[in-house]
Amino acid sequence: TISSLILGGIGIKSIIDYKEDQKEAKHLQKELNNKKEEINNIVIEKPPVVEEEIIDPKVIALFEELKSQNSDTVAWLKLNNTDIDFPIVQSKDNEYYLNHNFKKKYNEIGWTFADYRNKFPELNDNTIMYGHTYRNSSLAFSSLKTVLNKNWYNNEENHIIEFTTSKKAMNFKIFSIYTVKNTNDYLKINMTEEDFNNYIEKALERSIKDFDTKVVFGDKIITLSTCYNTSNYRLVVHAKLMEDTNEEY
Repeated sequence: TISSLILGGIGIKSIIDYKEDQKEAKHLQKELNNKKEEINNIVIEKPPVVEEEIIDPKVIALFEELKSQNSDTVAWLKLNNTDIDFPIVQSKDNEYYLNHNFKKKYNEIGWTFADYRNKFPELNDNTIMYGHTYRNSSLAFSSLKTVLNKNWYNNEENHIIEFTTSKKAMNFKIFSIYTVKNTNDYLKINMTEEDFNNYIEKALERSIKDFDTKVVFGDKIITLSTCYNTSNYRLVVHAKLMEDTNEEY
């Protein structure tokens, strides 16, 4: 009832606004996916050379389009058999995109973003991405909880994360998945060899599965982080760059 909703601290206007935010976020995500698909179907005969590097023309076209809409775009992230398939943005802090969407419009759903300390397109030792989780939703990192399902993490096809920057498309292989009480110990960007080895050891110890993936100092890794059940816990996914990745987009 209306009275119970208000007494429970959730006003009708808030519910309506939240539903509108969800609708807007879904529409925007679909629009961006359609644009990516459209660019992916373009046939380009000769790849251009940019700063003495051969960069896939479809990567160039994709980021030109994304940056024309939002100059904060730094990457595109895709995780197999989840709803994670969208651009990543980055602000000057880790607050702005908690409640702003890809169009930089205020929206409680927010957008998935990279830690403000990370460098793009050159990657740090650890590139960290954050996103909200909502119940009964596919938005932001809501579907990341799928990785906890045994059928999902036992399927090797799901172990590869596609991560594309403005320079190239890369494949990262998952080496750790876990939930943990809220802590900052996995939010390190650059590390000494000793710190890196300790970091990886802890990530492997926490993992719900042994992915049999060796990670050594010098490997680039990415970290996906979201709330799990409550704001007191985090769901974390770590993956390492596969050096022999096919860089065609």
